[in-house]
Amino acid sequence: MHDNLHLVGLLPDGREVDTWSEEWRAHCEALHVLKIKRRIDRQQYIERVRNIRGDKPAEKLAGDVIALWKLQKLKDAGLG
Repeated sequence: MHDNLHLVGLLPDGREVDTWSEEWRAHCEALHVLKIKRRIDRQQYIERVRNIRGDKPAEKLAGDVIALWKLQKLKDAGLG
């Protein structure tokens, strides 16, 4: 059994982080929101975060989603 086995994830900025870290959780949540097809559904998700966790976490999540979206657009254009 490997109870203490932690994996390393690579963030878009090139940093390696423990996959059990808050940074990795936040990155995965932002990827999840980005994959939600309809804009209204993404907005509602972020509003639910605002209602449960508060303004600051919701704004961070929204900013992370926008940053990932921009990065994806650059990659799609062959610039990233």
